[in-house]
Amino acid sequence: MKRLTGKMTILVCFFCMLFLFLITGCGKEKEEKNQYHYKVYYVNHDRTGVISEDYVTENTDVGSLLEELVTQLGTVPEKLQYHAPLAGSFELLSMQLKDGQLILDFNTAYREQEMITEILNRASIVRTLSQVKDVQYVSFLVEGEPFVDASGSVVGVMSA
Repeated sequence: MKRLTGKMTILVCFFCMLFLFLITGCGKEKEEKNQYHYKVYYVNHDRTGVISEDYVTENTDVGSLLEELVTQLGTVPEKLQYHAPLAGSFELLSMQLKDGQLILDFNTAYREQEMITEILNRASIVRTLSQVKDVQYVSFLVEGEPFVDASGSVVGVMSA
């Protein structure tokens, strides 16, 4: 009879461990279920390309999420070798989402960026914000007028 009790004890311990493992696993899944992963793009130190950093949010509201990502784009990252694309001398005046197109309107200081810096900043902004599910395209305005590049051409709508 002692053998049967020993086997039963081992079996009960095994099922208890299995139960605890399953409960722990389910808790982690639920915790991660409410988190959404994005990449925030920054300009590298040499201003030769863009680099992404992972960003996690629980925000699902499109308007609030866009505001949150814009805040991240304007915040100097922990890695000081990266440059935040919206932390320059220009200012984002407004942001409007209309029929899948996100319209960003900047003040005139946006035009004063060096050409390469402006292109990298624009790429970082577009790649970051176009990850939001309702944003298909991003367009840039300066004081309500379509943004014009160094050659005088209207930049138009962009996607990642």
